Amino acid sequence: MTRVTLDKKDVYGFCKLDMIVTPATEDTPTEVSFSSFGNYSSAVEYITVKRNGQAYVKWGETLYSYKGVDFYDVLEIVTETLSLGKAGNFIKKNSEPESKTVFAESGYTFSVFNEETFTYQEIRTTV
Repeated sequence: MTRVTLDKKDVYGFCKLDMIVTPATEDTPTEVSFSSFGNYSSAVEYITVKRNGQAYVKWGETLYSYKGVDFYDVLEIVTETLSLGKAGNFIKKNSEPESKTVFAESGYTFSVFNEETFTYQEIRTTV
């Protein structure tokens, strides 16, 4: 696993944006994870995108999973703009939602996206 640190300067000073690459071979990664540490208005904590079209976006207290994500488009957006918010919005707009997990101090709620109603249906809640 390779870790790359990208520095992005915002109005508050320097913030760190990490990229972790999980390679299948030296030239072709199968998974890339981006983590944000700092003052970003989008509140995207991390994005993991896989070459098989799966992606996970941790937005605030909620983790969303998607399918049909273009691996190379997301990689290009993050490396060119250094913005996880732009990449998260791209994923949300251009792929199919699968599930979401809302984390809270008292537990979590897991929901699955219903393609007929275009809403999330709660499956499980833990306390």
